[in-house]
Amino acid sequence: MGITIRQALTILRDLVEGGYLKRTRTGRCTHYTLSPARPFRHPSIAHHTVAELLAIFSDESPRP
Repeated sequence: MGITIRQALTILRDLVEGGYLKRTRTGRCTHYTLSPARPFRHPSIAHHTVAELLAIFSDESPRP
């Protein structure tokens, strides 16, 4: 993708702070869990959820 590890970690931190991801640590491993019911932040698309975006890339319908 052309981004550094530091840039990827910054993106992950922003997503955790925004409530889109939940971070848990198990020993030295970090696991992330997605919050699919979370709406987008921009006002023009705030009525859509992350699950709707993910549904575009999968065969499953969005879950609340």
